Amino acid sequence: MEKNLLVSIKAADLAKELGFSEPVLYYYDGCDMIASQAKNVFDYKNYNSHRGSTLRSAPTQALLQKWLKDTHDLFIKIDFFLDENDNLCYDYCIASLLNPFNKDNISTDYVIDYSLDREYKTPEECLNEALYEALLLIKNKTI
Repeated sequence: MEKNLLVSIKAADLAKELGFSEPVLYYYDGCDMIASQAKNVFDYKNYNSHRGSTLRSAPTQALLQKWLKDTHDLFIKIDFFLDENDNLCYDYCIASLLNPFNKDNISTDYVIDYSLDREYKTPEECLNEALYEALLLIKNKTI
């Protein structure tokens, strides 16, 4: 598993706090290192279920994105653009799926819209930040 496909420690911590309990292969240990107790690739566990434990499940970005959609009706969209030096960059928006489209089937209910203030060099970096921002929206009851 490529490390950049797992969510960041800060996203894993917040996901645990918000009730993420899907089984995963990897976890962050008490020293914030990625680890796994899996005996094979099918040995998924919910590391967030251990009360008082410093272990936190380390889901993939795709799994946490799916959980946000299925559990909290939030959709994250990653898009790309060229900066002023013609470098490829990425940005995100977060939409609520509770009322996602207007009568023309165009999404107008962005909770966080694209911003020229944000530029990410990789789609993985962009998605990781978008996941964390979506979790913050839930924690702060902004949505």
